[in-house]
Amino acid sequence: MIHAQLLEFMKAHRYAVQASVSSRGTPQAAVVGIIVTDRFEIFFDTLAETRKAQNLRRNASIAFVIGGGMLAR
Repeated sequence: MIHAQLLEFMKAHRYAVQASVSSRGTPQAAVVGIIVTDRFEIFFDTLAETRKAQNLRRNASIAFVIGGGMLAR
């Protein structure tokens, strides 16, 4: 897959599964709305008191799964 195809695929999806590390060191995942820039940056928003925000403040390690049946319309 070339860069243009990958970017097109990523931009075709409005949602992703975001995974972070809990305070206990275990994985936690959540479905989040995303946007993808032409530089392959992935942005999502969340409230300050959510698990994902607290997890990312403690440990910036993050993973995204993009794909599945939820395409942008």
